[in-house]
Formats: sequence, C-alpha cells, structure tokens
Amino acid sequence: MTLPGVSHVVAVGLLAAIGDIERFCDGNHATSYLGLVPSTRQSGNKCYHGRITKMGNPHCRLLLTQA
Repeated sequence: MTLPGVSHVVAVGLLAAIGDIERFCDGNHATSYLGLVPSTRQSGNKCYHGRITKMGNPHCRLLLTQA
C-alpha cells in the first residue's frame, strides 16, 4: 500500500494474484511476471521496443492501471 493510489482492495487483489513476493529476485522479475515490461525485438544491430507484453495476469494489470 506504499504505492500511490493503492487501496486495501487493490493490495489484497495483488497479494492474492502474486502470492509470495519472495519468489521474485527483484522488481524486474515481478513486473515481467505481470506482463508490464516493453516487448523487445532484435535483428542484427537494431533493437525495437514496443508496447507492454501483456503476457501476465490480466486481473493484476487491471488493478494496477485502475489504481
């Protein structure tokens, strides 16, 4: 609940969806689990970054975007 806009309801929903936070090495792994990282495509020397991958839990993403 230290994040701005996160209420009791959002915090409980995130805890239920993520589970034990200790299973992630750091915040980067947690955001990747939720699908909140940009997509990356590489070809040769070029690297393209796109929108978020949206490969994680859609309910968590909804809670975080609404918060």
